[in-house]
Amino acid sequence: MTEGTLSEALPDGGRLGAARAVYGRIFRALQDSLSRLESGEETAAEARHRQDLFRAHIKQLQSVFEIEGSIDTLGNTIAAGRIDLEAARNEIRDRLARLRERIAGRGVSGQPE
Repeated sequence: MTEGTLSEALPDGGRLGAARAVYGRIFRALQDSLSRLESGEETAAEARHRQDLFRAHIKQLQSVFEIEGSIDTLGNTIAAGRIDLEAARNEIRDRLARLRERIAGRGVSGQPE
């Protein structure tokens, strides 16, 4: 399962996509603000707004990391709980082989009398 499909399959996958979208909008707004600062077109109000954007940027980035962490934890839990199908097949084959040996050792044909 790829990272994208894992996040979509898990309950927090929708939250992660929304959090990343919000982060992207804040990041672009912060970039625009920094461009105005570099060009010398910034007012005092825009400088205060950039500080607010920076705080929002950090907060949203932390949210994205927390959601990703919860998805990783949940994904690991789900993966650990999965049945190893190949191991299950091998176990069934081994048990059937032992059963056949036991039946053959008793001289039982396997046919009802």
